[in-house]
Amino acid sequence: MASERRVERMQKEILREVSRILREDLNDPRMGMLSLTRVKLSPDLKVAQVFVSALGGETEWRRSSSALRHALGFIQQALGRHLATRYIPELHFAYDPSIEKSVR
Repeated sequence: MASERRVERMQKEILREVSRILREDLNDPRMGMLSLTRVKLSPDLKVAQVFVSALGGETEWRRSSSALRHALGFIQQALGRHLATRYIPELHFAYDPSIEKSVR
């Protein structure tokens, strides 16, 4: 098990790298305007849940999620090139409605 501080550091690094990969390396017309809000990493650093908010709400998220699922292998491989860890966390993308709620 990793320390809390290491988990927090890894969460920030994963958030930064995945957002960079989506912004610079992924070119999919199905991908809408997405914002990565946070990452929740398991204590053993093997599973990362990435919370995503979509401009356009849940309908835009549904369209973009299919593109994310299709590119998941590419995203994890690119993440592995930038993280200096023994294991590359398995990524799971989840919709985060918090931004929509705060606007309302």
